[in-house]
Amino acid sequence: MRATSRYRPLVAGLLLAAAVAVPPAVVWHARPVAHAAVAAAGVVLQVRSVVPNAPSALVTLDPDTGAVLHHRWLEHTVNAIGYDAAQGLLYGVATRLRLAPLSGGGHLVAVSPAGDVVDHGPVLGGFAATAYAGAVAGGELLLRAGNRLLGVDVRPTSPTFRHVVRQVRLSAPVDVGDWDYDPVRQVLVGVDGTGGSVRLVEVDPGSGQVSTRALSGARRGGSYGSAALAGDVLYTVNDGMDRPLRAYRVMVGTGVATELSVSQPVHATDAAWVQAPPPSPPPSPSPSPSPSPSPSLSPSPSPSPSPSPSPSPSPSPSPSAGPGPLPSPSAPPSPSPSPSPSPSPVLPPLVVPVLPPPPAPEPPSPSPEPEPSPEPPAPQPSAARRPAVYLPEPVYDDYDPVTTGRNTVVIFILGLSGARLLLAARRRRR
Repeated sequence: MRATSRYRPLVAGLLLAAAVAVPPAVVWHARPVAHAAVAAAGVVLQVRSVVPNAPSALVTLDPDTGAVLHHRWLEHTVNAIGYDAAQGLLYGVATRLRLAPLSGGGHLVAVSPAGDVVDHGPVLGGFAATAYAGAVAGGELLLRAGNRLLGVDVRPTSPTFRHVVRQVRLSAPVDVGDWDYDPVRQVLVGVDGTGGSVRLVEVDPGSGQVSTRALSGARRGGSYGSAALAGDVLYTVNDGMDRPLRAYRVMVGTGVATELSVSQPVHATDAAWVQAPPPSPPPSPSPSPSPSPSPSLSPSPSPSPSPSPSPSPSPSPSPSAGPGPLPSPSAPPSPSPSPSPSPSPVLPPLVVPVLPPPPAPEPPSPSPEPEPSPEPPAPQPSAARRPAVYLPEPVYDDYDPVTTGRNTVVIFILGLSGARLLLAARRRRR
């Protein structure tokens, strides 16, 4: 992914504030889709940065409408991602962590579809910080850095893990913001929106051979920073800070693009296709055991009626030996009595004992009604308590024997003096 237009710091700050205030799933308007050529069994995972050098967000896009299904902020600024189906991970290049540049150039990071990031350190053997396009094929993250194709080993058990193991110069300069790998034709597919017309670009990763053809239905300008290939359908996004974010579905075979949605501008995007796992077959129903037939009870043979004897025929008269007068009609012989049939055995009648009806249960005697418990006597009103009156105790001075004795002597002297005065007064009167 790459931003192709200049920006000002003030515009970047305003867009960053708008991105924080407006939910990422806000869509300005969505164009109706006529029909889906291929039923996509998967989703598009995309990393996007609202402003330059800002932390990326991992979003899940609906391939049919371009709507955001899930959104999660990352701490890294990630670009040039590709999906490794064998590991179930996204691999990409991170250049910043919490807005701070990473040492050693671009770092190889693994991102789970849930948004968990593992930093594996700098890419060794090549400068991958300027890479824009990314796709995983054969255990390599195929990057476009200028007019070169770099292959970074992303197999964790390989001795060359995170090393650049492939460097191929492209046969012609192209400006694709992202590409994805077609395993059938073994080429990388992307969209170039620069120049006089929009072109569909195909690159052979082995030789670097570039081929282009016209693409109709897509807008010119900006950067097509997302490319996710699902069969013969390429999902791509045209981004840039000065233009709305437009999602397209491109039929690679016909070279026709259909616009899916238009949303708020972002600085840069990059995407990869994640195929949905095949549905598990439904469990085969276990055969239910057939119930064994229950033995039928054979009915008891009913006594067959004895055959009635047929009557024996009467003997015919023997003819006379010679001619003679016609014989007079003789009385018919009495029929012989037919033998009486033997009586058939008669089963004795089944005697069912007649049981007397059970005696009717006596109705339960009514339980005596419980006597009402006597109400407890009302508590007698307690005598009103009078407030206690506390009389002040008399205060006694402390007894001091010295002071008391002194007072006694003084009183005694005063008494003697008074007595002497009285005696003197009496003497004068005499």
